[in-house]
Amino acid sequence: MKQTQKLGLTRALAWLLLLLLMCTSCAMAIGCNVKEPDAKPSGTTAAREENTTAAGEEDDYPQYDKDFRIMHRTNYSYEFLAKDSEGANVVNDAVYSRNQVIEKRYNVTIKNLTFNNGWKDGVRNTEFEQQLSTWMTAQEDACDLIAGYHRYIYPTVSNDWYLDWQTVPGIDLKADEWQNGINEVLTINGKTYAITGDITLTFWKFMSSVVFNDRLAKDYASENLYSVVSSGKWTLEYMMEVAKEVPTTGEGVNRIYGFGSDIDVAIDAFASGFGVETLAKDNNGVYQFQVETEKNAAILDKLVELYTEGYSYQDQKKENDPSKELFTGGQVLFNPMRFEMIERLRDMSDNYGVLPYPKLDKNQQNYRTAITDGVSLMFVPKTVKNAEMVGTVTAALAEQSRELVNPRYIEVVLKGNAARDSQSLAMIDLIRNNVFIDPGYVLTSAGFCFRDPVKAKVFKEGNASLSSFWSETQGRATTALEKILAYHQK
Repeated sequence: MKQTQKLGLTRALAWLLLLLLMCTSCAMAIGCNVKEPDAKPSGTTAAREENTTAAGEEDDYPQYDKDFRIMHRTNYSYEFLAKDSEGANVVNDAVYSRNQVIEKRYNVTIKNLTFNNGWKDGVRNTEFEQQLSTWMTAQEDACDLIAGYHRYIYPTVSNDWYLDWQTVPGIDLKADEWQNGINEVLTINGKTYAITGDITLTFWKFMSSVVFNDRLAKDYASENLYSVVSSGKWTLEYMMEVAKEVPTTGEGVNRIYGFGSDIDVAIDAFASGFGVETLAKDNNGVYQFQVETEKNAAILDKLVELYTEGYSYQDQKKENDPSKELFTGGQVLFNPMRFEMIERLRDMSDNYGVLPYPKLDKNQQNYRTAITDGVSLMFVPKTVKNAEMVGTVTAALAEQSRELVNPRYIEVVLKGNAARDSQSLAMIDLIRNNVFIDPGYVLTSAGFCFRDPVKAKVFKEGNASLSSFWSETQGRATTALEKILAYHQK
């Protein structure tokens, strides 16, 4: 009896086991026919684009079904014009990805209208301004957004060609991508006709910095230069004292210089870095010239001293950029450079670091980063038919530039390749956070009051004082300023 019961139990367990195996097999068979979706790493550009344009999300954005026409400079066309290089140029590809996101999101097609505005043999091509004048004089609806050379396009504000960005719907000028020391300067009497910021790569490329040769710094600097900056002791006098430690002996490739620099835009950047504002607002918010001051005269003398010391490189042919050969060849300790120049150093054999421009002295509270040349300013022509579209798409371009393009430029080009140590990365952030432009460079020609006198003293030719420069410049600068201010008072 017990044996019969045991046999029955065994058969029951066998059937139960068989049933379980059959169920498992069915489940496996069903599972084998399920195709899982491909996963994308969350940190990739592709993933960000996918998140930006997820299914149904386009319904949250206005659909314009229009061309979005951007007028910009041929020589800086990389700011808006890009084709997929499939990884050959990561910054270009980021611009391309940004444009794709915007076009899909708003159902627009970005059209690039490029015109020459560059320099050749000391002569500037004015094709850009001529075309703009032709369109605006005829009141032709030819473009939606204008990205122009700041020094030459801003005076055209008084022609009554542009909308006040404060009145353009669809854009928030308080957003992070528009926060910098430039847009504040360009807001006069509560009106803002021009803006710049993360939307444009020239905003980054033309930031000023001082690059140092790490090998030479270890030989001649008694302190870690990054620590000097962090402690607030990085001043003009400190830099000059370190540069003096470099011996002035040697010939040819064996000659080492404590300081090497162009004698052009770097002069302007030093002045702005020292807190000079040749045009500043008074207590009533009205711009007034500040050129012939005791502080400016002292700065002029100090810059002449810097550029004429025995440790300083001076090319008697007055070529602008000694970094092309001397710094990359390991012959210069300190060299002022814009970020775009740092890009060229990726193949340099010596390591190097990036610092902000020095303070004038220990009494100066903050470091200041000058943008003195080349940056694009954004304008909306009054001829546009849909200002809301312009504001919305421009805001989105800036936001996506901050999200997709600028990180590529900063992390990959500057931080990933150019600046080769982590401390330089912190310096780049410090440089970005202290951006400034002297209103004298944008509204008038007053901002150039240091360049020519320094050149004159260094090369012992021409007028060598602020008063001589200002006596030649004041009349036209005053006329230009009065015209601009009068327009902003309307």
